[in-house]
Amino acid sequence: MISKIICKISFKMNRLFFLLVLACIAISEISLIAIYPAINKNGGYSDFLKEMPQDMLTAIGMQGNLNNLNEYLNMNFYNSIYMYILMVFVVVMSARLSAKLLGDTSLAYFLNSSISRKKFMNSQIFVFNIELFLMTVCSVVSVLIGKLFLSEGVFELSSFLKINIELFALFMLIGSLCFCISVFVNNGSQAVAYSATFVVLLYITDVLRKLVKSMKILDYCTLFTVYDTEKITNNTTYFVVSSVVMIVSAISIYACSIYYFNKRDLYL
Repeated sequence: MISKIICKISFKMNRLFFLLVLACIAISEISLIAIYPAINKNGGYSDFLKEMPQDMLTAIGMQGNLNNLNEYLNMNFYNSIYMYILMVFVVVMSARLSAKLLGDTSLAYFLNSSISRKKFMNSQIFVFNIELFLMTVCSVVSVLIGKLFLSEGVFELSSFLKINIELFALFMLIGSLCFCISVFVNNGSQAVAYSATFVVLLYITDVLRKLVKSMKILDYCTLFTVYDTEKITNNTTYFVVSSVVMIVSAISIYACSIYYFNKRDLYL
């Protein structure tokens, strides 16, 4: 069960940050689509990428066919800008919805009412995932709006939606781990520091595993291994199984976080 009052207050408290995130997504995508025809006609950008070390481009997800809008968006948005936005969001929002309230004693206001700890955490997790879902919707809608003004370029809607759904599932899982970290600490600063370190290490490990292909063990040391755009778009079974497993895992971790939060001493 969730509390409508808690959800309403949480949405209001984090409204400006969330609107800024949505604006960054929309502006970035629409801008990239707006310059797509010029990039497609001018081979300068393509020549620039060819001169770059291929291993480095692979490591940061910058390889693909620029004549294909899906691959262009993957190279320039979904493998980089959007992923960084999602990283910032899960780190900051998980802290703002849990540990920050404990650190500035705002939590006492909520829990001294008739709202139980379990209902409070259920509500915060609900807000977090609704906002994550709305970011996915914003990403999809921004591209579809931008696509209306394009008369050229190959675009596969199903592949595009798969990428967005997979990223939602991946960051739902990463977000659940950040939430778990937040319920173990006593203030927002600690939550942001530990969660940011954790997420950055996951990302750096992913870059290293692509650069040093001989170290196969790194494939099992980061969640970003699951995010393989080629497999996601070409293998429906991989897409469905990986997405479902990540969502179920996230729900399990959320449940563990709620259980611990319900039992811990809060010193309010």
